[in-house]
Amino acid sequence: MINKSIFAGNSSIDNVVTSDGVFHQNTCGGNCFHAAMAARILSEENRVAILSSVPENFPESIITSLNEHCIDTSLITHESEKVEWNELFVYGADGERRDGIFISLRSDLDGKVLSADEKKRLLSQKCDDYTYADFRRDHVPDISLIPAEWNVISLHLAPSTLSAHKAFLEKRYPLVTLDPGRYLVGMKYDDVIDIIRMTDVFIPSKKEMKFIFDDDNLERSVRKLASDAGTNIICKNGKSGCIVYDSRKKKLYEVGIYPEEKVVNLTGAGDSFCGALNAAIVCGYELLEAARIATVVAAKAIETVSAIDRDKITKETAVSLSEAVPCKEVL
Repeated sequence: MINKSIFAGNSSIDNVVTSDGVFHQNTCGGNCFHAAMAARILSEENRVAILSSVPENFPESIITSLNEHCIDTSLITHESEKVEWNELFVYGADGERRDGIFISLRSDLDGKVLSADEKKRLLSQKCDDYTYADFRRDHVPDISLIPAEWNVISLHLAPSTLSAHKAFLEKRYPLVTLDPGRYLVGMKYDDVIDIIRMTDVFIPSKKEMKFIFDDDNLERSVRKLASDAGTNIICKNGKSGCIVYDSRKKKLYEVGIYPEEKVVNLTGAGDSFCGALNAAIVCGYELLEAARIATVVAAKAIETVSAIDRDKITKETAVSLSEAVPCKEVL
């Protein structure tokens, strides 16, 4: 049997304006790409597999680079559509992000510090063609692509559609981690619980917890969700770290952050955390230890731009540095 950890989700080509105005053009993005690269740091060669679809004009150099990083790309399907309107993420001086923006560029602006007028021109583009949002709507991860001879030892579901997630969750795997999508908005609470019960670790963001509970007290919300679902919950809380509920020990922890040296691109930090968390658990680390290791990997990830460059740290270093990540039990 071939042991695999599968990371299912979306692809994209990103453009990023950092908080200091530097423009990074046409970088590898996509939630499962970020997660898989983070997982590869902790995993054996060729054990990490990406399940995603890419458009016809997706750069082949990215697929080649993933292969060179010993990531299995055999489940990446090439579709017939072309996508010319790529993602744009704009970060303000306060670190807040503007997203849901798409641009089409014909000039090379990579590495340039944009003026206020240049940034305004980017943001004022009127999208009139097929975007990555359209592509993601039309092509969701397909569980039927997983070969029967593979022994799936873990699965991470990056944000996608509810129907895609349900298809995976109905087939049980030894470890399932779920980073939910916007489908949480408006879902009945009992339906949310049914989804979470099929996971081993549910990993919402602070924003996504607000979709479930109209409560600013994250600790209370996490305890409630864990109690009702009976599973592990890790709530990503941005610059404040994360909140971890270990359902086996029935304990709640606050986990802080690892201080990054220089923030280059915050995009994909949460996905990197999820990927590293999944891989750390596969390695045998308990939930709290895995969360601290994942915190280090995510901190190091945002010191580089593209998803395929985010493996500049070894497993041994990540584990060692995780001891410096603050944590405490919340009674």
